Amino acid sequence: MLIRIKDRNKQNYFKFLILILICSNMHTTHSQNLSDHLWKNRVLLVVSKTLDNSLYLGQIKELKNHEQGLKERKLIAYHITPAKFKKGLENNNWELSKSLYKTYNKSNTEYKIILIGLDGGIKHQQNEVLSCSDLFSIIDGMPMRQQEIGQNKKSN
Repeated sequence: MLIRIKDRNKQNYFKFLILILICSNMHTTHSQNLSDHLWKNRVLLVVSKTLDNSLYLGQIKELKNHEQGLKERKLIAYHITPAKFKKGLENNNWELSKSLYKTYNKSNTEYKIILIGLDGGIKHQQNEVLSCSDLFSIIDGMPMRQQEIGQNKKSN
């Protein structure tokens, strides 16, 4: 009888460990999404408490009107709310995650936009709509972007 109880306890223990591993992996998967872009893409985080926020809606409209400029600058937009996020302007596949919002909106503001460079560093952030002309000026002034422009001129 004692052997069976010990075996059952071991089984429960291993099930518990597997559950913990799965849950911890789900958390790190969301937080590591941004690191996948390191040295490949610039990232623009559009952080809003709600999806009906006028600043959020205005920002998304501004970005959609300048999609070619975003592509030229290797810029990927993330929509982030307190409970979920999605990647891209046309993608409608939201993923559940609270970690991105907590990480990038510690002050819990209603709206925030954050530009992350190719090196993973925060290059600009503000709490109002960022025009694409200002966004592109910021990016085009970066040394890595200057190198990209120079390489593009040489190849043409």
